[in-house]
Amino acid sequence: MGYLMGLDVGTSSAKALVMDANGNILAFESSSYDFSIPRPGWAEQDPEMLWRETRTAIAKALAKIGDAQISAIGVTGQMHGLVTLDRYDQAVRPVVIWTDQRSVEEVECLRGNPHFGRCANPAATGFALTSLMWIKENEKDSYSRIARVLMPKDYVVFRLTGQLGTDMSDASGTLMLDASRCCWDEELLDSLGLDVSMLPQIRSSVDVIGSLRPEVASDIGLEAGIPVIAGGGDSLMQLVGNGVVRAGQINTNIGTASQINCITDARPDVVGELNNFHHVVDDLWVRCGASLNGGIVLKWARSLFFHDSIRYSDLDAMAANATPGSGGIVFLPFICGERSPYLDDKAKGILFGLSLSSSPDEFVRSILESVVYSFRDCMRFFDSGIVASNEYIIASGGGAKSRLWLQLQADILGKPIRINTTSVEAAKGAAICAGVGIGVYGSISDACAQVVHLSDQLIEPDDKVRRIYDERFETYLELYSRNRELFRVDT
Repeated sequence: MGYLMGLDVGTSSAKALVMDANGNILAFESSSYDFSIPRPGWAEQDPEMLWRETRTAIAKALAKIGDAQISAIGVTGQMHGLVTLDRYDQAVRPVVIWTDQRSVEEVECLRGNPHFGRCANPAATGFALTSLMWIKENEKDSYSRIARVLMPKDYVVFRLTGQLGTDMSDASGTLMLDASRCCWDEELLDSLGLDVSMLPQIRSSVDVIGSLRPEVASDIGLEAGIPVIAGGGDSLMQLVGNGVVRAGQINTNIGTASQINCITDARPDVVGELNNFHHVVDDLWVRCGASLNGGIVLKWARSLFFHDSIRYSDLDAMAANATPGSGGIVFLPFICGERSPYLDDKAKGILFGLSLSSSPDEFVRSILESVVYSFRDCMRFFDSGIVASNEYIIASGGGAKSRLWLQLQADILGKPIRINTTSVEAAKGAAICAGVGIGVYGSISDACAQVVHLSDQLIEPDDKVRRIYDERFETYLELYSRNRELFRVDT
């Protein structure tokens, strides 16, 4: 057999991974891009850019492996974004991505809709449904031309194969899925004046959705007819790449945004403080504490206070110089508003506890600590039995490259931390699903047992430091609760 390719259409870059059946990574390449902010609170990307940079990443990866054959392609990507196509399958407008906050009125409309709730996810800005509702209300000409809607990774699958579709994990992140029946919620859509025919067919993440088109194959240097797998949302696919595929496991992920995930076999039936996404593994669900503020907070601080003049490793070293608790500084990291567990698009950042003795090192450390406080905040809504019995938390994402950020997770969350031996989990998860789709592996669980390898090292919590963070965490909670109403004051 040839090799397996995993594509990851992320928020800030497209990535292409090539691995063999034993999970050995032969190539991993990326092509960076950004999103535009046409107005304050908006966030968009050009779908053609996503496709172009995905092709670039593929070409760079193929250049590393020469004439080696690719047997199947799996695709993952940023969740919640809305790609709109007309009846000629051309993009109607830019993609509205997950960090967009324009649909505040639509969120309130959904919360008052008696048919809303079967998705088992709270209404929030940046989700495909609320973005589609906004377009319907505010861009009537654009809306009149929409024939199909897709999520970002589905658009790349469409460009690869010419086939329209999505998978259960991405569908569960649209607010349009009936979680109890695992199908589109036609009653809700009818109540909103939306046509279910706009939505793609839902497939399993390991289904072959189509084959590589000849014209695309010749363009990117692959053979026509290679099977392309439906894939899944990046939050769920990185779980696969970390071997988090059974009930009771807990995972954290610090990327541009951040998530803390708890795997369960209980089908969700109510809207709560956290998101509920269908895993790419059949019959499993993910309780997801999804924060809008992860690595983007450190990127913001680097740009605003250091004018992009220092490396992220330098920021890490600065934070390590400060003592646990950052000299009393507590940062509330809600620079993009916040999703879990507050569902507050108006939430703002707060830098609290400054004095004349405060240092830049303490400020930087407080940012790293704040992201982990957000994890702990969400953990309060996990099943207490799972949290108590869980032996360790598997940490992933760009934040897992920082030993300090890993130690902070151990100290603040009070659990040992383990990491993967590779740092490209979502793309590897997509390649794993590609292998399952063509029969290389019997199941996702079998594949993970064979190709996912965690480090033997456990990063243990420091009990003395934990007591400091227990106190700082209470301050973190108070900062939000006492200032929540002030966030709504017009400025």
